[in-house]
Amino acid sequence: MTAENEKEVSEQEVTQYDRQIRLWGLDGQKRLRNSKICVIGLSSLGSEIVKNLTLAGVGEMVLIDDRKVDEKTLLMTSGTDFESCAAASLDRVQELNPNVKVSVAPGFTSDKNLDFFKSFTLVVIAVVLPKEELLRITGILREAVVKHIVGATFGMYGFGFNDFLEHEYSLTKQEKNEVGKISFKSLSDALNYSEDEVTFPKRHKKNKFSVALNLYEAFISGDFKAKFAEFESLKGIDEWGEDYEGDIPPIGAIVGGLMGQEAIKAIGQKERPICNVLLFDGDRMDAKELFLPTGNPNII
Repeated sequence: MTAENEKEVSEQEVTQYDRQIRLWGLDGQKRLRNSKICVIGLSSLGSEIVKNLTLAGVGEMVLIDDRKVDEKTLLMTSGTDFESCAAASLDRVQELNPNVKVSVAPGFTSDKNLDFFKSFTLVVIAVVLPKEELLRITGILREAVVKHIVGATFGMYGFGFNDFLEHEYSLTKQEKNEVGKISFKSLSDALNYSEDEVTFPKRHKKNKFSVALNLYEAFISGDFKAKFAEFESLKGIDEWGEDYEGDIPPIGAIVGGLMGQEAIKAIGQKERPICNVLLFDGDRMDAKELFLPTGNPNII
């Protein structure tokens, strides 16, 4: 959106969003107001992200999920007489916040190209895509200079990945305003890192959180069992069993809440975002951040 077309936050919206404006400021709310978001995948994870961003007051929300309606999710209207999960969610999302323009993009990712994605502020991929298609889409988003988040839940576990390109953010530390900058790594790069190259924050020892990148890659490979057996880091975790299978709504809600916060950081440029990987362990009810090489944030 060009500067000439930017919309100001109205007095009614200042009242509506009063609490969050106190958190990230009027400028941050204006960035949200002028943002255009695309969310791909509306299972429990994607539905939570859509709900949070819509309530936060983004300008436009585009939904993509062409799956047939077979069971009700958080955002779905009553009934099953809809062409897709996205169509079934449209009315409920619009009801959440009439100030947000909500629409459905027909089809799925395979028919979407650069022309489709280039107008978005942020794209969230909240569904497991085949690796080739996932890297095609994230490659297009990098080419279009569109920030994006990739995430998935598998049973009790969750994975989130931020690629905010060259991202600057402001933060207040000890009553002093600072500006930070992060050069984010691409998902393609992330999937090629070895476990030894990944940095845990201080006090966080390597444990089974470190397998989530490999677990995610096993899911996107198209042959989970074969790929699972290839990774050294996944050996010895068979005792997880059904813990890493299925869509568990409470886990989707927790991980979606965390990823929704990251989306707001990407748009509002307030506070340091996760750089680059979020790993969630539902058995321990704990989340960790993994720094990829050269991706550590710097104060400028």
